Amino acid sequence: MSIKVYIAAAFRRFSARDNNSNNLAYGILHKNSYTDFLESIESTFIKKGYITCLPHRDEGHWGKKYYPPETISAICYRHVLSSDIIVAIAEDGRGVHLELGFAAGLGNKTIIMFYHESHEPSTLIWGLSSISHKNNRIHIYKYTDIQEIQKILAEIIPDITKNTIMFSPFNKAIVDIGSHTIKLNIFRIFSQNSNENIYNESYSLGIIDSINNGILEKNVLNKLFDLLKNWQQRIESYHCSNTIVIGTKALRITKNIETLNDIINSLFHTNLKVLSKENEQSLIQIPIIRQFNSNLPIAILNLGGGSIQFSVVEDSIQKYNIVIDFGTNYITSKWKWDKAIKRHTFRKIVNNIKKIIEEEHSLSNPSCVMTHLSYMIHTGGELDFLLSCLAPLKYCRVSKTHVSQISRRDFTNFAYDFCNNDIDQAVIKYSLDKKWLSGSIASNAIAIAFMELYNIRILIPSNLNISDGLILE
Repeated sequence: MSIKVYIAAAFRRFSARDNNSNNLAYGILHKNSYTDFLESIESTFIKKGYITCLPHRDEGHWGKKYYPPETISAICYRHVLSSDIIVAIAEDGRGVHLELGFAAGLGNKTIIMFYHESHEPSTLIWGLSSISHKNNRIHIYKYTDIQEIQKILAEIIPDITKNTIMFSPFNKAIVDIGSHTIKLNIFRIFSQNSNENIYNESYSLGIIDSINNGILEKNVLNKLFDLLKNWQQRIESYHCSNTIVIGTKALRITKNIETLNDIINSLFHTNLKVLSKENEQSLIQIPIIRQFNSNLPIAILNLGGGSIQFSVVEDSIQKYNIVIDFGTNYITSKWKWDKAIKRHTFRKIVNNIKKIIEEEHSLSNPSCVMTHLSYMIHTGGELDFLLSCLAPLKYCRVSKTHVSQISRRDFTNFAYDFCNNDIDQAVIKYSLDKKWLSGSIASNAIAIAFMELYNIRILIPSNLNISDGLILE
């Protein structure tokens, strides 16, 4: 697996807190010379194909996604634990010094510390090498500007600029028309192995409920046109090189698809790509195979409003796969979250899902799946959800990019506690959007059903989705 670099630098003192966020631990770090400085350090490693973690951006989108201190601290420490090289701007930031102390005690880390000539780091930094783990490699350098940092990095890590593949960054937009939700994601592509989601927006339209006898209702088409026209202007403002528009389950059963395709062609000068069930599954597997230990058998759960894909990959090869024509919409329509859902009711939902899976596919319990399958990756925003809800996540060792996992027992208990709130309590308690909450209960129940049926011990939450597969493809 590739070498991972963690970039530690001050955050809070550079962030801006408005009047509404004074009670928060940190604010938003707006794009400026400081963020450019951090990404310039990162780019030195990206060009060589290293995996990087710039937590300011990768965990919280420069503070726009807020996590409480206990969550952001835990996930940063997990990233340090999974990294091979720690690069720290050590002149500012008390959190940086905590991360450095943690890294020094772990061993087998290359720790590279920089401090500006006008600032002096903590006194303890100078003695770090004498008390840290003997297998660490510790370097401390003074710098004046970013060019000097890049020059030093090139000297102390000889391979870092050798045979560098030059790659000109560009922006790409992906519009995903799902059965329930329409999503816009704009990515900044830095290299073959690195990209950043620089803008995302989603809108709940419930297309699958607006199809009568295979015809998508005209009023929904009009709403979709207005939304896409607005997004087209947003995409132009980001100077995207091209736009990809995809559709899934709902559009597979739409007879007047050409009308929608004409709308998309007029706005984006491209054709709508309606993905088959197999396309969906393949696209979600691509980034997972890249980012996880491919020697392990790993289950992948990808679910939407109208369908579920479940597969097992091992040695980068799909070993097992099922596709089911029901999703979260089935559950949210049958069980309304108008008051707290008790444990026995949630248990009934899980058992109902298990029965559907067994009846539709007559599970054969293949030995290649059942005997040694430990991990299931739950895709499509599950990581953000569990972090926001303070789920009891632990350190994950099977991927350098996905550093959090939760046991089936802990996830089940979390799911029970989560739905035991009434919906308005949950909105306040977890700072979540009310319109997505019913879907999250359904998502939890589906995940538990699969874990129990296939005797999977560990769930790895992931934000990977079809868009990540499209970019890599």
